[in-house]
Amino acid sequence: MGKTCDVSDFFTVLLGQLVDMVCGNVILAGDFNYVLCPKLDRFPPQSALTGSSKGLLQILGELDLVDIWRHHNPLLNHFTFHSNPHLNYKEFLLLLYKGDSTG
Repeated sequence: MGKTCDVSDFFTVLLGQLVDMVCGNVILAGDFNYVLCPKLDRFPPQSALTGSSKGLLQILGELDLVDIWRHHNPLLNHFTFHSNPHLNYKEFLLLLYKGDSTG
């Protein structure tokens, strides 16, 4: 059976490896299970970020990673997850980019 990974450990290792990469362009995509803009990425909308989301935003800022979909669609709602028990929708999929230009 595989070892269970703590989420904070996962991001620490992953983003640490990104820092060590010797390249100018980075594309990182996946279901991160975090909401970075709760007013747009949740329904019903919320105003507060979780502590984990705040930490991820700080790391993304330090590494100059941009959520490219949100960059090109700053006001559009698009949900990738629905929770029946919680009666809400969320956007978890992130497409992060670091490079010379976001267009």
